[in-house]
Amino acid sequence: MEAMASTEADSRMKDFDLQGIHQIIAISQDEINSHLSSRFHPEVQDELLSINHEVRDSGIQFSAKIGPPTVEVCTDNTTDTTSSWFYLDVERGYFKRVSTTGPGEQVLLKGLRIQFRVNYGEGMMHDLLDPNDPHAQQRQESLQPGRYSLSRVLLALASARCSDIIQLQLAPSPGAANRVGSIPLSLEEYLKQTWMTQLKELPHALTLGYTIQQEEPNPTTAPTVPPTAVRVQNYRYQHCRDIPEEANETPAPAGSRNALLFLEMTGGESFPRAGFTEQGNILTGDMPAALALSRTHFLREYIAGGVFSDVHVFFLELLNDLMKIVGGQRNKEWVLTDQPKEEVLPNATWTINDSEAKLSWRGGESFRGLYLSMWKTSSLDVHFTTSPRTNKIILTSKMKLESGSTTSSSHGPLINAKSGEAQLTLEFTMLVAEDGALIVRGPEEKTDSVSATDTLDSNLISLLTQLFGSDSHGDAVKSELQDALREKHIGNAIAAHIKQKKRVVLPGSGTFSFRDPVFSDKGDLHVTLGLLVRPIKRLGSDPYAHLELYDPTGMYFG
Repeated sequence: MEAMASTEADSRMKDFDLQGIHQIIAISQDEINSHLSSRFHPEVQDELLSINHEVRDSGIQFSAKIGPPTVEVCTDNTTDTTSSWFYLDVERGYFKRVSTTGPGEQVLLKGLRIQFRVNYGEGMMHDLLDPNDPHAQQRQESLQPGRYSLSRVLLALASARCSDIIQLQLAPSPGAANRVGSIPLSLEEYLKQTWMTQLKELPHALTLGYTIQQEEPNPTTAPTVPPTAVRVQNYRYQHCRDIPEEANETPAPAGSRNALLFLEMTGGESFPRAGFTEQGNILTGDMPAALALSRTHFLREYIAGGVFSDVHVFFLELLNDLMKIVGGQRNKEWVLTDQPKEEVLPNATWTINDSEAKLSWRGGESFRGLYLSMWKTSSLDVHFTTSPRTNKIILTSKMKLESGSTTSSSHGPLINAKSGEAQLTLEFTMLVAEDGALIVRGPEEKTDSVSATDTLDSNLISLLTQLFGSDSHGDAVKSELQDALREKHIGNAIAAHIKQKKRVVLPGSGTFSFRDPVFSDKGDLHVTLGLLVRPIKRLGSDPYAHLELYDPTGMYFG
């Protein structure tokens, strides 16, 4: 599947106004770099390659001409998700400085690398804006979270009070290595003052996504879904070529130089399957129907729809295991619930909104005798979210256990209450291989925020110490939680559900055209998005260690 296709070399990637919700689609990072490189073609935007500039009141004039550079956008480590490097590798060109007060000089540019540190963190972007800039407020409004194109990022950096916006590297080569002098500083100043000025005047000069608009609908055949704007936004760039990519300390597949992109769209919350035709593993249909697929539907499809529908059952079983300890030993009869799963399900349902899915459950048991009353209660809160900037799916659960007893005596009731709380986080990492295959790795298990308290006496602490031989009741609770987690294999169960699903729906379908208002003379930009349904193939000895989604038709979404 071609995620994006164009009939023109100058594919004119653009940004656009976001009103939609995240959906996952993969686009080759090399394709992104190719599209950016096409921006520097002299027939498209010669002003980015040939610029003349005069420094006011100095008598100095600069001029430069560079050949079309290659472009690479990458990140230099696995943890920094708020900045990337933007490289321009210039194979040839020249830079000339002419002065009315002294000799001029000219340097041939060969092997010049111009690099920018591109920051796109939400708070960072706002901090970089110069408050003295009369247009700062307008620029700040245009730099809303998730709305950053490369040109807007560079525009913000050009307006910022920064001294290291541009870093130059002159490679040793004839005509450049022995003629450094003041040229690098002059060239840096030239780029800051002139090249950035061009970007300000041409805000669409360098961007990372298409502006995709539907043509005005024919009133006689108006679609049921209103016209929709689509934005493609890259949240995580590939690593620079000399840095290996790793995930969960596992090397990425060879040649996996792709990035996950999130296709954000508007136009409705339900997925009108009636608008599609299924042909083998491919669903085809018109664009209005495809654009109706929102994140709300994604959550319903993957959680309420079956893939994660039983996740909370595993958590409930985990709570049962933790609550079976009574009087210093396990009591299998003392459980949170012994109802069949199908009876438990209605009591633990997901609440889904546009940004996340939540599960809240409360339960307990009690015993009341003549002189003794006992009770146990438990609560479970689970959040399902995505972290697009780190390519992760995250399940976070907070479990709280309470138990207590009331004993009647001649001195009045004696209350003994204990509680424990633990938070469990499961993270699944998604990678895209060079051939477009989506690899799901995980889960990475984390237990934190573990605590335990008791009142009136130290029965809980002594009990845990007796059971686990630990002086730390927090470590004991955590140990029990981890034991139950390993026993239940919650993460593997989730992977099993994905495998059992047998098919994964990827959003976006149809072919349409967009005429660039700035480059309308270059013709229409044709974009094709394909909606795929892929079977799942197991890899490795561990059946659920990681799952690769593949397309037997040979079409891929990268």
